[in-house]
Amino acid sequence: MSQIYIFLFLSVSICLTAQQPDWQNQKIFDINKEKPHVNSVNYADIDLAKSGEFQESRYYLSLNGKWKFKYSIDDELRPLDLYKPDIDISSWDEIPVPSNWEVIGHGTPMYVNTDYPFDKKPEPPFIKIDNPIGSYLECQDFWRISGIERDIIYAKDKISINDFIVQSLLVNDYKDVSFKVEVEDKDILKKKANLLVHARLFNSKNEVVIDKKNIVIVEKITKYI
Repeated sequence: MSQIYIFLFLSVSICLTAQQPDWQNQKIFDINKEKPHVNSVNYADIDLAKSGEFQESRYYLSLNGKWKFKYSIDDELRPLDLYKPDIDISSWDEIPVPSNWEVIGHGTPMYVNTDYPFDKKPEPPFIKIDNPIGSYLECQDFWRISGIERDIIYAKDKISINDFIVQSLLVNDYKDVSFKVEVEDKDILKKKANLLVHARLFNSKNEVVIDKKNIVIVEKITKYI
């Protein structure tokens, strides 16, 4: 009989897990999210790159401005056909981007220190009342506001540099500098071909002090320079 009880308990647990929304699953932190990378804009030529005038790059296109916006007080009321090109958005509001939607009339900014914003007697990960924010993992001393808070400004080629790290370390009793760069590519075409990187370092007099060519990107990460 005890085995039957155990079997029933496991069956119910699996069923509840399968029906559990993503925002009530403490094992899910992100969906379809790219990993963090350096914020940079590509340039078509080296002279423009050295000028730092990224607004003049042909890869720069600001998407800031008025965006169509639909605020839902509860997840069950959200539009499920958002991905369809022919969705009717004529009744939707418009909000500026970048912005936080709570400060322009959609929802209420929340500020708490020790309590949860949605329930005085929480039972994580379950959220028992309307919760537009959808957060339960921790509670700290800060404002809870939502939105797109940064500029959306640039495009990249289908094969491009996605991320890079530059390190300069003093060596030989601080007499010399060890300079190295780590580069990660992004290949939307998925050609899986080795790519070559050309790296240059200029000093304050606009003189080339390091010039490395034909650096092979292997498995997305370059060798150190």
